[in-house]
Amino acid sequence: MKFRPCINRNACTEGGTHCHACGRSHDEIETTRHLTTELSNFIIDMDYENIDEFLDYLNRKIIKKTKHAKT
Repeated sequence: MKFRPCINRNACTEGGTHCHACGRSHDEIETTRHLTTELSNFIIDMDYENIDEFLDYLNRKIIKKTKHAKT
């Protein structure tokens, strides 16, 4: 499956089981929102000044772990 976000949050539809704009399930959208909120709260709690560097680090680690788990 390929990730396809809505162009903006207001474009996501709430009727049915999937968004009519992006095609993602409402469960996936809600989980993504939850993860984003949790990560943002962590960054705020840690008072990181270098948010971009932290997110770049997470990006590398998550890609590595995901590729490893798929093999």
